[in-house]
Amino acid sequence: MIASDGGAAKQVPLTTSLNASPSFSPDGKQIAFCGSVKGNPEIFTVNADGSYLKRLTDSPAIDSTPRWSPNGREIAFTSNRQGGPQIYLMDAEGANVRRITFAGTWNDEASFSPKGSQLAFSCRNEGDFQICVLDLLSGRTFQITNGGANENPTWSPDGSKIAWEVRRGDSSQIAVANPDGSGMRVITALGNNTSPTWSRNLD
Repeated sequence: MIASDGGAAKQVPLTTSLNASPSFSPDGKQIAFCGSVKGNPEIFTVNADGSYLKRLTDSPAIDSTPRWSPNGREIAFTSNRQGGPQIYLMDAEGANVRRITFAGTWNDEASFSPKGSQLAFSCRNEGDFQICVLDLLSGRTFQITNGGANENPTWSPDGSKIAWEVRRGDSSQIAVANPDGSGMRVITALGNNTSPTWSRNLD
């Protein structure tokens, strides 16, 4: 971890290896991450100071990319336990694991809307990845992009926009649209730009 204004990085002490994809809980007290156990990636949580390491998944499959729900009660993650990579949801303690994406053959990079009622993610059936949005109440999934390779969606703090990276040809840029895909515009132009993240306010 490192302070937002810079300074020395502080390592979170862990006994797992190949640790990746950290995600802070909404209250900032815990970190969910993907850690390797004897070469097998699983989902863990740990307190921000490195105490109370807890393993949440126990599967021979690859479990990765955990993301907390806004209320801190659930964690979404990607797993190939039923074939191709799909997104699963579980309680923050690791119970009640269930698959929530069924459209397409590869779904990854879950991102909760601020109210927690929708999930944006990278989806692929064939060809390039696109951005899809899942309504968690109805179970309805709809694709909001067409053309190019689209990945790493992230919601604005007020839930009115989704940003992501789009690759067309040899260029990767940042795009923004409404959650239904309307009003899409590319907001960067120079070089290659990836992995967008919103500030906490829109000023």
